[in-house]
Amino acid sequence: MTEDYKLPPEVHDAICEEIKKGLFDGKEPVSNPQIFILGGQPGAGKSVLTKRVYENFGSSNIVIINGDEFRLNHPQAPEIFAKHNKDFAAYTDADVRAWGKSVFDAAIAGHYNIIFEGTMRTTQICDTIKNLRAEGYKINILALAVPEIESRISIYARYQEQLDRYPLARFTSRSAHDAAYQGMLGTLQKIEDEKLYDTMMIYNRAGEVVFKTGDKGVVKAITDEREKPMSHENVRRYGELCDVLLDKMRGRGED
Repeated sequence: MTEDYKLPPEVHDAICEEIKKGLFDGKEPVSNPQIFILGGQPGAGKSVLTKRVYENFGSSNIVIINGDEFRLNHPQAPEIFAKHNKDFAAYTDADVRAWGKSVFDAAIAGHYNIIFEGTMRTTQICDTIKNLRAEGYKINILALAVPEIESRISIYARYQEQLDRYPLARFTSRSAHDAAYQGMLGTLQKIEDEKLYDTMMIYNRAGEVVFKTGDKGVVKAITDEREKPMSHENVRRYGELCDVLLDKMRGRGED
């Protein structure tokens, strides 16, 4: 069923070239490239981290790759969203994943500086890091330690806010969220054990550093941060946000 909207090869390839043109326009290859690999479950706040990395990089000569942003390039995106709504991601995945891989491979082959936003759900990124090292890249790992309840609420908040502002909205299923929430721990453990990084920084949602290059025990640092009791202020703030979200959902006739 989710393959119903898979694009013909010629259409898929033409759109991929347009995506590359937009991302690489004005960017230049460098002799000592860097990559910033961002990790965190959906709703953890990676977009804020991406913005911070970009602003602190010291140059605009860096390509930002976030596969989720390619979904709107699908020519049938409005139709898919209208018919399948919260399953929009599943129905566009076939093309989006292929576009993401093609763009990523082209950026590496071209020796561009890269910000890559992902979830680190599987250890597949570790093989990619080894290839990046072979291409002369400096590897910077950045991830977010955010409690499950906060990222789950953020997924609903983002979805409702996008419905208010745009014709399309991005939702993440509970299963996809949970797979990333658990999977990133194993990925980061492997990265630490095999020393597949030059720098590694883990932040909480407030932007505070909970693990830095040279520290040991990345999984414990993340788990400890996730398991901290929520402050009274955050309980109040998230409670108020949930009330707003429930009102929006009822107003839209959502379950």
